[in-house]
Amino acid sequence: MPTEAADPVYGRLQDLAFDLVREAGVLTSVLPARLRETIAEIVRLADARHSALIDDHGVREEAYTRVARRIDEGVPSHPASAEFLRWAFYELFGFEGLIGDVARFESVYTAVPGQFRQVVAVPASYHRLMQLQPLAHGNGTVARLMAHAGLVRLEIGGLWSVSRALARDLTRYRELISAPGDSGETGIVGNQALMAFCRFFLAVSSAEVQVMRALLDPPALMGRVETFCAEERDAGRLPDGCYAVLREVVLRGELPRANVETVVPFRERKARQISSALRERGLLTADGVRAPLRLAIPPPVAQRWLPGLLE
Repeated sequence: MPTEAADPVYGRLQDLAFDLVREAGVLTSVLPARLRETIAEIVRLADARHSALIDDHGVREEAYTRVARRIDEGVPSHPASAEFLRWAFYELFGFEGLIGDVARFESVYTAVPGQFRQVVAVPASYHRLMQLQPLAHGNGTVARLMAHAGLVRLEIGGLWSVSRALARDLTRYRELISAPGDSGETGIVGNQALMAFCRFFLAVSSAEVQVMRALLDPPALMGRVETFCAEERDAGRLPDGCYAVLREVVLRGELPRANVETVVPFRERKARQISSALRERGLLTADGVRAPLRLAIPPPVAQRWLPGLLE
């Protein structure tokens, strides 16, 4: 990676990196901590589906989301390390698949100093890995999981989908990723193909974060949840009072079971029926029989609460 932050080319990339960090920070700040876990779960599914759309690689959604969940929980190795690449490939495909030399790649991209340079290093390492093609197959899949891990490590990922961002303009993505970089240069300055991809990656990522912010904007989200509850009530699939409970769970992140009757105008028995109905529909979950209730968003419901996310 370049050391001259004053270079106009690299300075522009740092500006884009700053924009992404700022947008991701705002997205995180509007969500209660427990709600972030719920959103991260549905984002992992969106990421898996859009990754398949990009490469048509045949990786099962279950395998992709399992690896992404492990990444979100924390993996010990650096995302650009040979150890991480081996691990991700094995978890996806069940056998060792690192067939190329990544020593130079690892030495460059695991030692980048400074937050914003590390943000720029995420798309740079993605493009470089795709040029090296060091894995038996599934290089694109692993590259996207590597990028996801890099962004999570920098605390700006997990609540939006890298794959969905890249899929915003597949024609441009494929054009840029197929443009060969300078085989003797692993940084940004002087490598036009790599620079163009980094600009694209950072710009579409910021746009994707903005879309997620709009989807998760509390008034807009609660409006869709309220409409859903009214329609399900009228169809006889949910009892009256469900919206009030879901609203509290969304705004607080979780709701103690004993508090359900305080947010609905019904007696205790009716309140229990409401929470039971919501759990049966997969809209509420808990970590134990006495643990607080928290939100769950099954994929069919995500289509209505977070329109377009899984498409």
